[in-house]
Amino acid sequence: MPRIIHLFLPVLSLVVSAGVSADCVRNAYGIFEEKACAIDALRSDERELKVVYESLLAKLDKTQRLALIKSQDAWNAYVDAEVRLNYTIEGDGADGRTEAIQIRESLTHRRVQELSGWRL
Repeated sequence: MPRIIHLFLPVLSLVVSAGVSADCVRNAYGIFEEKACAIDALRSDERELKVVYESLLAKLDKTQRLALIKSQDAWNAYVDAEVRLNYTIEGDGADGRTEAIQIRESLTHRRVQELSGWRL
């Protein structure tokens, strides 16, 4: 559990993500208490990531696009590895699945911020 909390400490915003119910609020560690809220936030972050990623791709030259695609592939592999690690530690019961959603949501939210930082 401490490893999971550590992943969420960098999340400074305690506000609700766009597209997430008004009843969903992140706790002091930046995590949603309710599984349904984490799922809604993950879906919203995934939609936003797709928009940001495609917008960035459109602005890059061929070499830069290939580098971004390679970077995104590596990021996806990293996220999958973190989720697998979580299942190894927490198991695949309700707690493990909820933690996996939280991990995926947090990392996706952070990736949106990272890619949004590239102003071209």
